[in-house]
Amino acid sequence: SSSYGAACSQMEFCARVFVGQRIRWQVMDQVGESNRAQINVPQVGQVALKWEGQWLNLTREETVFEGFPSQRYIVEVEVSEPGTAVVQIRSNLLDSLPMSPVLLMSEFPPLQEVQCPVGEELLDDASC
Repeated sequence: SSSYGAACSQMEFCARVFVGQRIRWQVMDQVGESNRAQINVPQVGQVALKWEGQWLNLTREETVFEGFPSQRYIVEVEVSEPGTAVVQIRSNLLDSLPMSPVLLMSEFPPLQEVQCPVGEELLDDASC
């Protein structure tokens, strides 16, 4: 079965998934835009994830983190190859996030035996 970590650590396995599975990556800004302005630290302008050799921009959503307005960044991807992937995450075009990169293990899904009732044929989508 698939397994996911609630939080990912640098160069550690973050998830175990199957080829063909769609997974959602989420990065939470634990400081938030309004707090960043008050303490004079850079705003998060863009968050991107390197997936299968391509940088993908994450979609920003407004949210609440520990009672304060904040933002999260989300992207969904599909696993297309088995193996270990090194997934990089960056903010404002810099590899500055302390948890990046993380590792993802993917494998082919287990084979499923399908037995059709007498007189029915197995179809390409594994149904009878």
